[in-house]
Amino acid sequence: MAREMITKNDYYMFEVDPAINRLFITMKGFWENAGVVPNYLTDVDPALDKLSHGFTNLVDVTQLKNPPKDVRDLFESIQKKFISRGMSKNAEVVSSAFVEVNLDEVASHSGMSAVLRQFKSMAEALAWLDEK
Repeated sequence: MAREMITKNDYYMFEVDPAINRLFITMKGFWENAGVVPNYLTDVDPALDKLSHGFTNLVDVTQLKNPPKDVRDLFESIQKKFISRGMSKNAEVVSSAFVEVNLDEVASHSGMSAVLRQFKSMAEALAWLDEK
């Protein structure tokens, strides 16, 4: 089965592949504040409903600009949601050291550090997620 598009807008895209129990998130641009993405926390729900406990997540933030504090708080909220829904691994593909540091901080606050790894390439991230 191929990826199924759930939500797509100028700032983010949520896709799922239920056959491999994986969520795919792409984030891009500069989110000047949480108000530019008012449905971010609820737009992911239909994707999560298609996945089961133990799902993995691949996040592409290579096009995301360094987010301000209220957006990082939003990321923390969604990460807590993922943890509560049983996510087993979260791979982030990053290209900016600033974004990487900020996302590390978010993960330390949300409790996601235990299941998070960051990568410079999509291939490395996918290989790690596919490990059993």
